[in-house]
Amino acid sequence: RWKGSCWMKLRLGLCVAMASAVLAMCFGMASYTNGSLASVSLSEDLIDAALETRGYPRLVLDSMNPKAKEAIYRNADLAFNAACIIVYDKETGRSQEHSIQAGQPMPYGQIPTSDLGLAWVISTDGEDYLNVQFSYEWHSIPAFRFQDPIALSWDGDKFAMVDDTFEKTDYYREYIVDSVTGETSLSGVKIKSHENGYANGSDNGVAWYADLKGGLNVAELYGEASVTLEKLTSASGTSRMYGHYVHPTVSTGIRINVHGSGEFSVCGAEGYDECGTQTSCSYESA
Repeated sequence: RWKGSCWMKLRLGLCVAMASAVLAMCFGMASYTNGSLASVSLSEDLIDAALETRGYPRLVLDSMNPKAKEAIYRNADLAFNAACIIVYDKETGRSQEHSIQAGQPMPYGQIPTSDLGLAWVISTDGEDYLNVQFSYEWHSIPAFRFQDPIALSWDGDKFAMVDDTFEKTDYYREYIVDSVTGETSLSGVKIKSHENGYANGSDNGVAWYADLKGGLNVAELYGEASVTLEKLTSASGTSRMYGHYVHPTVSTGIRINVHGSGEFSVCGAEGYDECGTQTSCSYESA
């Protein structure tokens, strides 16, 4: 009887262990790129649910690519402050913008499907820091895929970029054609570029590049970047932040220079599309 009881306990323990392993596989799968561990991908539904409890509106979450949301999710101290969502149509040259503030009603209507979606999401980390998460996603893969310069600027009298906090990653997936059957499938998520450095920076902002080159048969193209800002003032108030995205339509290099809060200049070839935006963020006294 004792042996039977031990065997039943052992079988129960094995079942529990196997169930735990299955759950772990469901909620976190290792993603590999070129044979090395790239990141741990979590269930997007799980991330969305968790971020909603931290104040991130559903409209904002629906406008961000999965990796950008995952970056915020992994920092449990972040809570929603403000966001600006842009949908840009290359053919018309027009953009639709939604500015969203914490505690305010969401805008009515749906954001239309277009060529390029951008989202600037500002989160608060206590009283002294702000985290800015930038997300881009091409809904219609562009014909010209080089390096797109992106810039963010802020009031240098109120905020300063914290050293070594800037980070950006560009992702893509591509179509794979089976050489035997001719069937087409999607590859896993691949990292095109991951950097902690930026193209140029100043007291008022930072500029970097989205690497769109990817592979030959690109199916999905998106990326994210983040930076932490330290509050320099001891007062409470609101401040404006500005963003600028440039998409070259020729192979000549283009760059963005940040001259001040909301002051950008584009240098290089004449062939490019651009999209700019601004939003307000709030900060509390120390």
